[in-house]
Amino acid sequence: MLDMRMVVELSPEEIIAHLRTHLDQHGCSDIEVKVYAAFGHAQTSAQEPVIQSALKILADWQVEATLWPIEAGGGPWTAVPNMFNVPCLRGGVIGGGNRSDNNEFMVIEGDGKVAELADVEKYLVDLIYNYARTSGR
Repeated sequence: MLDMRMVVELSPEEIIAHLRTHLDQHGCSDIEVKVYAAFGHAQTSAQEPVIQSALKILADWQVEATLWPIEAGGGPWTAVPNMFNVPCLRGGVIGGGNRSDNNEFMVIEGDGKVAELADVEKYLVDLIYNYARTSGR
């Protein structure tokens, strides 16, 4: 099994085609390539209203924000932004960690330093309310 991260300049289909070509050129045409998921990247400007709303809520909550305008890998979160040309926002006060299916976790009851499930829900309500109020939607 191989988990590949995408480069911005190529689509998932191009990466898969390059992999197939590489295998074939190196005498490995007997290796079958099964794709279980393939997602392109998403990139969003920090000036997008939804990003600015998130930054305001985090500041109001006294949570230091770190912006990553592009992520090293794609995932299901990129499908809607890419399909409908809308901004992609991930993160906030998400109490959890790690990044793979075998060790990812969510905190149900926090300790005051790590957001718990109720904090995450409150953050999302604040984010949606602030975004709707400031964007005129």
